[in-house]
Amino acid sequence: MVLNCVLVLVLMGVVTFRGASVTPSNAKTGETNTHRHTTNTHVETNLGLVAADEPRCSEVRIARFPNPNTVCIDKTDTFLFQSQIGAAVLEDGGVAVDAAVATALCLGVVHPHSSGIGGGAFAVVFDAKNGTSEVIEFREEAPGGASFDMFSNGSGSGSGVGELRGSEFSGGAVAVPSELAGLHLAWTRHGVLPWPRLVAPSMELAKGFIIGPALAEAIESEKKNLALFEQTKSIFLNENGSAKQRGDVLRNPRLAETLRLVSEFGSEVLRTGALAEALALDIQQAGGFVTKEDLAQYVPRVLQPLSFHALGYEILGVPPPSSGGASLGLILEFMAGFLGEADGRPPSQLDRGTQQHRLVEAFKHAFAMRGNLGDLKGDGNFAGDENLNISGALGDMLDPVFVNELRQMTNDAHTLPVEEYGARWNQVTDSGTTHVSVVDRFGNAVALTSTINTPFGSKVRLAFPKSQDCLTIQY
Repeated sequence: MVLNCVLVLVLMGVVTFRGASVTPSNAKTGETNTHRHTTNTHVETNLGLVAADEPRCSEVRIARFPNPNTVCIDKTDTFLFQSQIGAAVLEDGGVAVDAAVATALCLGVVHPHSSGIGGGAFAVVFDAKNGTSEVIEFREEAPGGASFDMFSNGSGSGSGVGELRGSEFSGGAVAVPSELAGLHLAWTRHGVLPWPRLVAPSMELAKGFIIGPALAEAIESEKKNLALFEQTKSIFLNENGSAKQRGDVLRNPRLAETLRLVSEFGSEVLRTGALAEALALDIQQAGGFVTKEDLAQYVPRVLQPLSFHALGYEILGVPPPSSGGASLGLILEFMAGFLGEADGRPPSQLDRGTQQHRLVEAFKHAFAMRGNLGDLKGDGNFAGDENLNISGALGDMLDPVFVNELRQMTNDAHTLPVEEYGARWNQVTDSGTTHVSVVDRFGNAVALTSTINTPFGSKVRLAFPKSQDCLTIQY
C-alpha cells in the first residue's frame, strides 16, 4: 500500500461532501465552530476529501454573507453563500492537485500569518492511474546577493528593525517568493480545471473576509511588530493601534488585485514584467537583496519522493532540504519496534504516561538528527558546511538498525541526559506551517505544506505602483 507521509497525520479540518457529515458553522459570522471532536470521525464520500487548517478553504458549506456584488461585509447580514474553494473544486470535476492549489491559495488569504504567495512549499503528489509519485519542491530561495554569514553579526542592510533579528524582519529577510511558481507547475503537470477557476475564489475572498480565531490570536500576539510597518499596520490593526479581533472583517484589496492578475496571466506575473520589476524594487527599497533577475530565474524542482516502509505501509515523504519525511520515518520505525516487546504486552496495554514518554523520546531523537539535514549538493553534502554529511545522516534516520540502537537507549523510567540525544545545535523556535491533504475520487492524493517561516513572514507588506499588489514575504 502507498500512503503519503503527511496524510497519516491528524487532519485539522474535516471536509465532507453530500452524504457525509459537515462541520457546523456559525450562522452569524460564517466561521466554523471551534468545537473539536473527541472521538474518531468516520467520513464516507464518493467524490474525495479535502482537509486544511481552515475549513473555509476546504469544505462545501453554507455561510452567511451580504450581497456578493459588494465588497463591504457586515457579519450580521444573512445572504447565503456557497463556498467555491477546496471541496467544491472536486465537485466541479477537479482532481486532487486542482483542489490542493485552490485550497493553498485560500489559506494564504485567510491565514496570512502562516502562508501566502510570498512564501514557499513542498508537495507530494501521487498519481493513482500510473501508480507513480513525485515531490514538487518550491521553497523560497535566497537571492543571489545573499551570503552565508549575512546575518551572523546583525549588521548591514539585512539587520532588521531595532533589536529585531534581520533574518526575520524587514526587507533583508525577504527571499525569492516561490509558492505561485510551484502551484502553477503542479497544476500544469496534473490539473484538469482551468487555472482561473482555482484562483478566482481566493481573489474574491481577499476583498473581505471574517477573521477567524487563529488569525485573531496571531494578530494580537504580533501587533507590536506589525505596527512597525505602516502598510502592514493598515491591514491588521485598527486606526487606534489595537489588533483586529475575531469576527472583524479584514480587507486586502491589493492582494485581490494581484490574484486577479495571477488568475488571468498565471504565475509569470511575479517572475517577469512590470509587476515583477516593481516587486524587486520595493524589496530593495525596504533593505532587501532580491532583484528582478532573481525572480526571473526561479524554477521549482521535481524530485523523487523519499520512500520507506513502516507498520506495513510504504510511506512517501519529501527528501532534503525538508526534514519531515526522514523525521517521520525515524519516529514510526522507533515506535514500531515496541510492538514486539519481550514481555509481550502491546502498547495499548501500557499506561498512557509510558506511551507518551516513548513518543516524546522518538521525537527528541528525530529532531536531534534532523539538524544534520539541509539542501543537498551533488556530493551529498551541504553547501555551507563541508563537515555536514547529509546523505549519511539521511541514511541513518531511515536505517532500522540505527533506529533500533536509539530505541535501546530508551528507559521508561526517565529521560536521557540532553547530550546523549546527539543534537549539534539547539532547536530554534518553530513558527509552524499550514497544510493541505487531498484525496480525490480516482485515488490521486496530494499532501502540501506551505510556510512563510515566521508569523506574518518578514512583516513587510509591499505596495506596488498603481495599487497593483501587496504581499507578506520573508526570507
